[in-house]
Amino acid sequence: MAYQEFANKPSVSNGDALNPTTQINNPAQGVQDEFELRDGDGRLDGVASGLGCSIDDTEIDIASGRAYVAGKRYSGGASVDFTGKSSDTYFVYIDGADDDGPYKAKTSSPTSGELVLCTVDWNGSDTLSNLDDDAKVLGLQAHDIVVALPGTAAAGVQAVIPVAHDLWVESVRIAMSSNGAGSGATTVDVHLGADGSKGDSIFATQANRPSLAHDAADYTVAVSGMPDGDRKPDAGEHLVIEVDEVAGTPGADLTVLIKARLR
Repeated sequence: MAYQEFANKPSVSNGDALNPTTQINNPAQGVQDEFELRDGDGRLDGVASGLGCSIDDTEIDIASGRAYVAGKRYSGGASVDFTGKSSDTYFVYIDGADDDGPYKAKTSSPTSGELVLCTVDWNGSDTLSNLDDDAKVLGLQAHDIVVALPGTAAAGVQAVIPVAHDLWVESVRIAMSSNGAGSGATTVDVHLGADGSKGDSIFATQANRPSLAHDAADYTVAVSGMPDGDRKPDAGEHLVIEVDEVAGTPGADLTVLIKARLR
């Protein structure tokens, strides 16, 4: 494989006239592009530090910090104004495709190239409320946890996982080789606790737990809704996998994936 030279590498000789575009501006832009490319290759989109959200009258203020979206670095220190928007629950996010105005709000969940910072309710005229600053995507490195539970699925606590690093839990996914029969579903919860305690569910809204109906196709992957309880385990705490419900005729070979990030 041939060595690929830097695309904007300047080539000059003694006595050449200085061209600001080709010899200064383009190389500087090329250096930034290269660093952003390497960040995009080596990191997930996420908040590394700061960028906390707070309510300021009809605006959401975004604190300074450091985040990466689509390989580009963002430093916060901005505000999003809700004046003129309709009443609804909004996601405040970074749009990696808009370099001129990247800090935005919308009612639909952000997708690829967009990074959630918080959620908030807007009454359509003059009041912001119910700010959830914990909705932000924390961490740049994946640290997924997979637990396989072979055999017939059973209700109850199935695994206690010691946490070695500070984590942020993104979602929980489950799959089975057989989803069972008869009636009901297989529903899995994850608790976060300290020594001596099972702790509380990371799903304050229990409807967000991942669940597989008995009549779903085998080998289907079920993805949880957003964890809206405490989903930031510290090193030394533990995560508890608990099967809250099984099908009338239990399924088999349950596997649980806890998608997490180092923070």
